[in-house]
Amino acid sequence: MSEKSKHITETIHIKNMVCSCCKMLLREKLEEEGIRVQEISLGKARITYDRSSVTEEKIGQLLKRYGFGLLR
Repeated sequence: MSEKSKHITETIHIKNMVCSCCKMLLREKLEEEGIRVQEISLGKARITYDRSSVTEEKIGQLLKRYGFGLLR
């Protein structure tokens, strides 16, 4: 039998999102990193990712690279 999937889905809260361009940029950059964006709106995103290859720290660093921040 194959190992159970390690994918998780969660809603993250993001600071500094101010317009629809922010949503488009973040969707593109998250998906480039293998993070599936199910829904995105100003200030939050519902994402699914493999927790064996993506960490909360990695998501935070990605957001920071583009001027956003992860709210905890």
